[in-house]
Amino acid sequence: MTVAPGDIGAIDIEENAGTDRLTLRVCGNDAVGHARLVATLDNLGKGAGGAAVQNLNIMAGVDPVAGLVF
Repeated sequence: MTVAPGDIGAIDIEENAGTDRLTLRVCGNDAVGHARLVATLDNLGKGAGGAAVQNLNIMAGVDPVAGLVF
């Protein structure tokens, strides 16, 4: 996880692409008493891609948890 400064004009949504990194930014407006938290995370490997790999392991006869052939 990275905590980055929140005082930038725009956030690049691809800054964490291809990683398992989470970036947090906090910025505020003292005049009105507001705070904003922005998080960017690339979690594609944990969704459909991860399920596809598990299905391939099962079809190949490999235990998807232990990595053992059964």
